[in-house]
Amino acid sequence: LQTLLQITRPRNESNQRIPAVAARRRVFLFIVDALRLDFMVSHNEASGEHSPYNRMVHMQRLLQQNASQCTLFGFRADPPTVTSQRLKGIATGTLPTFIDIGANMNSSAVTDDNFIDQLLRVRGKSGNSNTCAADATTSCAEGGKMVVLGDDTWGALFPTQFSTAHLYDSFNTRDLDNVDDGILSHLFEHLGGNKTAASDWDLMVAHFLGVDHIGHTHHAFHPLMAQRLTLMDDTLQRVVQALPEDGILFLFG
Repeated sequence: LQTLLQITRPRNESNQRIPAVAARRRVFLFIVDALRLDFMVSHNEASGEHSPYNRMVHMQRLLQQNASQCTLFGFRADPPTVTSQRLKGIATGTLPTFIDIGANMNSSAVTDDNFIDQLLRVRGKSGNSNTCAADATTSCAEGGKMVVLGDDTWGALFPTQFSTAHLYDSFNTRDLDNVDDGILSHLFEHLGGNKTAASDWDLMVAHFLGVDHIGHTHHAFHPLMAQRLTLMDDTLQRVVQALPEDGILFLFG
């Protein structure tokens, strides 16, 4: 099971509802690789000191207190559930097949229709986005301001589309910290509302790997898992607080 949490910010500073279209002008994809549904839902039984359960405290508070703006979905992903194929599935809406699993270690640029190229086309500044997708030498970044942080698979799948990229090696599963630390070192300089030029973005992707790598290197109930889930929950709270009023956030597991 994987998870999806949708959060919108439909009110402005004066607490007045703003138009629905404006509320969804920007998209923030918050991806916590391998985040399990049972880690997202609330458990009534008491959790031990190192239990991974009931660590998403801020997320649960959002679901309870902001129910009109937040929705949690659980869904079962068809295999293969390797990173490259699942990202292609998110971006294109297609279902990966087992024959695709060999491409996970050597991902190539996505040439199928996808929402990232559609966004570039809608912004209307980069011409034919299909040409951009098929030709890795053609820059598409002028069509919309896009930021990607974290898993370097995004760079392989979309080599020209992002105007800003801070990407890190994703295959060293014993590296528990560098990807997540790298994201956090850049995230909030870009997620600043309308205060700085760097915060002028249409799509932002933050793809964290610590939860996945802790599970691979240790196991799902290792003490480090509880600590990392708490960090992800704290980061989610900070992102929601900084999310522009015209933004929508999708948290994927």
